[in-house]
Parts: sequence; structure tokens; C-alpha cells
Amino acid sequence: MLHPSLRTTRIALTHAILTSIHPSIPHNSPIPFPVHLPPELHALIRSHLRVHIARSLLESLHASLSSTLSTFCNDCKSYHAHVFGPRVVDWPVIRAGRGCQCADIGLQFSPCRTDTACSNENHFELRSPVADKEPPAYFLVHVQHTLATYTLIDPNFPYADKPVTTSADLDALLSRVLSTFGCRLVPAPTTGNWEVDNVVLIVPFSCPPDGEDPLVTLSHLQVELELSMHTDMLARSTLHPMKTTYRPPIRPHRDRGKSPLCYVLPCTEPDPKIETSTVAPSYSSSLSAAVTSFTSVVVAAVTVAYALKSISPWSHS
Repeated sequence: MLHPSLRTTRIALTHAILTSIHPSIPHNSPIPFPVHLPPELHALIRSHLRVHIARSLLESLHASLSSTLSTFCNDCKSYHAHVFGPRVVDWPVIRAGRGCQCADIGLQFSPCRTDTACSNENHFELRSPVADKEPPAYFLVHVQHTLATYTLIDPNFPYADKPVTTSADLDALLSRVLSTFGCRLVPAPTTGNWEVDNVVLIVPFSCPPDGEDPLVTLSHLQVELELSMHTDMLARSTLHPMKTTYRPPIRPHRDRGKSPLCYVLPCTEPDPKIETSTVAPSYSSSLSAAVTSFTSVVVAAVTVAYALKSISPWSHS
């Protein structure tokens, strides 16, 4: 017998839960207002508030990824784009949260100055790019920053008591919130890296506390977390981490006497000794050629004139 389940992505579920536990959204109670409002207005205000929080979370995630990318010099970014492709989240150093190391090996100065701390204060060990089962560092930093912000809003925020530094910590946080809806998290089997777009399954408990139909439990969860809204927003937004790319700028060549095609096609560089005569004619040679052409035209015109005079009937007296 197939058990009912709800399919979604890791990033959609994480943002849906982070939105639902925001301190400004009370649970199982209407939003407090100084005047009485009908339930329809409460639902509308709650929906608009969740949309605003979801957009803020997406901006925070993009800022975390951009912060990690900003710790690399242009040469490092160009190298990783050439080796691993233009999509930034595919770079192993981005997944591990490692910044530019050029200053350490004496190549050039790193974008992060030594007298100031880098924007990414968390340090993670460099992991294998194959079958990496841990979340990317920028994603963990994003979740940690969000929980810390919620704690500043509400000192009694109940979900910041444990750090989130591994995939197990993140799954524990998500499962802790899902349990309040009578559900649990079941990660889908995968042989590749931990990605934000990995599919996860949400299933009800084997024995619901209230004996509720499992389908009703999943429907209630989907409505309360507004998973459809988060999935649609992530699909449409340009801030999705999977859409962040880096393409190295084209550097203009500065070598004299070398054709730009020599950088993309094999060619022979011109001999500097014959550069003036065959590759780049000088101003004097151009002027000499113009004078020669003009002289030839004048001689031809005079020749034609004498020829016409010799055959003219008035030329014989």
C-alpha cells in the first residue's frame, strides 16, 4: 500500500518553514490589532506578510551567496568559471565557503583585507566535489543568520537553541516544525551532491495523534506553509542561487603587432623588421603612392589630348 506524501524541494520547504516561524506571525491565533477585524482581513494580511517575508528570505540567500563570491579575486573567479562552468553554485570552493587564497601563496592581494574581517565569518572545511552530502556553506550561513535575526526580534524565539551547521542539524530543525503539523521529513534518495533543488518528501506520522486522515493532514500542512507560493516565487525569481552565474570579462589585448585573431586562432606573428612595409604602411609611403597615381593620370590625360588634336580637321591648315 502506497503511503501519501507531499513532494517539494529543500529550498522551498526551508523558506516555507522559516516564513511560518517568523516572530511577527502568531500561530493558531489571529494577528493582534487595536480594532476588531473580520477573519477574511486577518487571512489577507497574513498572506501579504508571508509574501514579504519570503521575498526577504530570498534576498538574504542571494546576499549570502554574493558575499561568498565577493571574497574571490577576478583571476580566481575566472579560473573556476573556466573549470567548473559559469554557474557559481557548482564551484567546490563556493560550496565549502573558502575565500580567495591568492594572498596566502603570494600571487596577489586577496579581496578581503588582512586588517578587517571578511563578510563571511564562518569557516568550513574544503569538501570533496563528488557526492558532497552537506549543504553549501552559503546556505547554512543564510539559515543561521535568519534564526539569529528572529532571536533579536523575539528573545524567546524557540527554534534558535541549537546551531545549524550540518545537514543533520538542518533536517532536525525542519522536522521539529513539521512535527507540529503531524508530519515528518523523508529526504529522497540521491547519489549526487546536496543541492537546494533536491526533492524531499513529507509524510504524515504512522499514527496521527487525532486519528486524522493522512491526506487531510498533508493538505492542511500545504495550506499553512503555502508551499505553492514559495515554489512559484523561487521558479520566477532571478535571485534563485541556481541562476547566479559568472562570466569572465573579455580583456583587450595590448600586444603591439599582434592580430586579435591570434588569441583564438593559430597564426604567425608578423616580423617586426617588415612591419612598416607590409603590415602597417607608413604615412610617407602612402603619400608617395598617391603622387605616383596622380602623375599617371596627368600623363594619360595629356596623351589623349595630343591624340585628339592630331585627328582634328582644323589641325591641318
